[in-house]
Amino acid sequence: MTFLPSTPRTLFMALVLAAMGVIVDRPALAQDAPEPYLGVVDQNQAIVRAGGGDTFYPVGVVSRGQVVRVHDVRFEWFRVEPLPGMACYIRKTLVNAETDGKHGTVNAARSRITLAMLSGSPGDSYATRYLDSGDRVQILGEEGDFYRIMAPPHAFV
Repeated sequence: MTFLPSTPRTLFMALVLAAMGVIVDRPALAQDAPEPYLGVVDQNQAIVRAGGGDTFYPVGVVSRGQVVRVHDVRFEWFRVEPLPGMACYIRKTLVNAETDGKHGTVNAARSRITLAMLSGSPGDSYATRYLDSGDRVQILGEEGDFYRIMAPPHAFV
């Protein structure tokens, strides 16, 4: 991964994004960089996971050249902001949907959301984040008792 803006600092190593970060062989340069910072994915089809480890489920895929905002490095995994297209699930009862059906407002404090699996249902997704009363959401669709919403920036992957 390359840091942006960059003096030519490039990590030449295998890279797999994780939902709490991006795995690298030796993240020493990443740990020395100020956070948050921008990085460029240097591997084709890197898997984004719901947590910092191979046991966490996939929530997305990124391609070579895609820019990610890194907030932290934990146990050799980069914790990044969700990328466009990544979604979460929230119970419909926790959202006051607007008449357009595409936006809503969370109506309860500490409302649980889960990072959506690449393939699976709301019941299969378990990585938990929270929204607060008054937070606005973009509704992408409905699945049973859940809204599929755009992942908020603080739902790190």
